[in-house]
Amino acid sequence: MFMKEKAGTEGKGRKKQKMMKKVTVAVVSCLSVIGLILLGTYIYYQNHVNQIIGQPRDDTVYKRHYLFISSDTSDIWQDVFRAASEAAGESGAYLEWCGQETSARYSDEEGIEIGVAEKVDGILLYESTEKDLKDAVSDAQSRGIPVVTLLRDIEDSPRISYVGFSNYERGRLYGDQLVSLLHKGENKVCVLTDNGDSEGELNLLYSQMTQAVKEKGADGSTISLSAVLADSGEDFDAEETIRNLLMGDSVPDILICETSVQTDCAIQTIIDNNLVDRVQVIGYYTADMTLSAIQRELIPAALTIDTDSLGHSAVAALNEYLDTGHVSDYYNISLQTVNAKNVYQYLRMKNLSKDRSGGEDG
Repeated sequence: MFMKEKAGTEGKGRKKQKMMKKVTVAVVSCLSVIGLILLGTYIYYQNHVNQIIGQPRDDTVYKRHYLFISSDTSDIWQDVFRAASEAAGESGAYLEWCGQETSARYSDEEGIEIGVAEKVDGILLYESTEKDLKDAVSDAQSRGIPVVTLLRDIEDSPRISYVGFSNYERGRLYGDQLVSLLHKGENKVCVLTDNGDSEGELNLLYSQMTQAVKEKGADGSTISLSAVLADSGEDFDAEETIRNLLMGDSVPDILICETSVQTDCAIQTIIDNNLVDRVQVIGYYTADMTLSAIQRELIPAALTIDTDSLGHSAVAALNEYLDTGHVSDYYNISLQTVNAKNVYQYLRMKNLSKDRSGGEDG
């Protein structure tokens, strides 16, 4: 009886050991599978980030890697990137436009996250949306990645420097040009705003234009000011908005554009619908289409900015901060009005600058 109980106990023990081995093997197998999945995910993520960030197309060794973030790919930002790339190369740095090597589109916030993941040395940022990026900029700065904002500042953020124009100056120049176009009586003026414009920027713009009309406008001339959002992030959105506005019941006498995309769409709309003599367009930035329209007197004028100065100053801000730990809080880039009186002089100066740099201007 005793021997039978002992044999039964040993049998149960062996079964238990076999079961424990099976459980152990199953657990180890599961952990191995999970490990392989995590490893595969990590490798995919790193490859994906590297594809987004891109690598230099030659064998040049760069001492720094900067990331350019702008979901707006219109003419002005192509020109800014070209100038900044040139400045970066001259200082031994490599500048990459986030997402330009892929078909995917990334938000400004995602661009900053990608830069942080890739541990770039610095970021040049154009905030093209209304989304608050203070936290994203703070995260980058806390990880030792300085951020320079371009044309749109991010207030109360730890960005190291802002490179752009004064909104006070922009309002004054728009106001001066507006005054030159007024006729007697009421003038319906419409400002095309863009996604990302702050209330403070717009209020300053409106007040400067109103002040200019009050101080310099001819007797008997008044303005009724309105604003319409024409999102430049999507060409078709801006095009449809502008077409509906100019083909609607209340057509403005003067249309003020804030972006190059809006300007291109406005020019095309007044040409296609025979509105050249009905609507006067004040454009923004001197892309080829805008310069041609000014030369042909299809539009009276456009405000423009020196993209070479903007790109070079932005890179200089990053370099100075990384070299010395200090940098100016604000780099001012002046604005200029181009009209029928000075367009040919402007073109001569632009071509001269292009010849000196040995590059091509967009």
